Amino acid sequence: MEMIALNDLTIGYRHKCIAKHLQATLSAGSLTCLLGSNGVGKSTLLNTMSGALPPLCGTVSIAGESITAYSAKTLAKQMSIVLTRPIAAQQLDVNELVAMGRYPYTNHWGTLTSHDDAIVTESLSLVGMEAFAQRKVGTLSDGERQKVMIAKALAQQTPIILLDEPTAFLDFPSKIEMLKLLKQLAHRLQKTILLSTHDLAFALKMADNLWLMQAGKLYDGTPKLLADTGILAHYINQEHVTFNPQTMEISWQQIVDTP
Repeated sequence: MEMIALNDLTIGYRHKCIAKHLQATLSAGSLTCLLGSNGVGKSTLLNTMSGALPPLCGTVSIAGESITAYSAKTLAKQMSIVLTRPIAAQQLDVNELVAMGRYPYTNHWGTLTSHDDAIVTESLSLVGMEAFAQRKVGTLSDGERQKVMIAKALAQQTPIILLDEPTAFLDFPSKIEMLKLLKQLAHRLQKTILLSTHDLAFALKMADNLWLMQAGKLYDGTPKLLADTGILAHYINQEHVTFNPQTMEISWQQIVDTP
């Protein structure tokens, strides 16, 4: 089922257009990786999709309805955001931080019910962090903090989750673990998950679909489709680096310094 769609979308700022005429969709139960070089507009696109930035033209729609028709609280029940920036609340317990994901459903004072508490516990369990519930956020590793932020998004109970560089600053095993977790959550809970990443090799192996931003355009399709059409090779191939669309592998030639 199509959950979110970009319809002739132009993104950017009042005096600067970043990309225009973007057309793409995201489906329920799928993990999509957003790829592109630095400065191409990935974060601008995510900010526009989340409602933090207004589109310059066109629309972002959820289940066929423009996000501009949603109130802030209603949109918060449809879409949650996980950012890479440092967590300010270092002295909070993990359980308290994840509980903040319940804000669209609580009263003015943020009072949690037993139902809210149960959802917080379940969200921590889904990411394997239930044993860390009483730990201070400031004592966690980078990978543990990212899992906690995903648990917070799960506690928000939104069908759509956007993540900006969730594997940044993680070591190799943690990157694999994070992408496996996100794919499992998308498939098991039928979430629509979109994440921006520079980890191209991981994205080719793990993503159900790719969004590739390049030269102001957005290409949308499965990794195999974008490989077969030559779009991935055009993006990846350069001196010493080649992409094989048959094997979906990236090869690096040895670089030899010459005197």
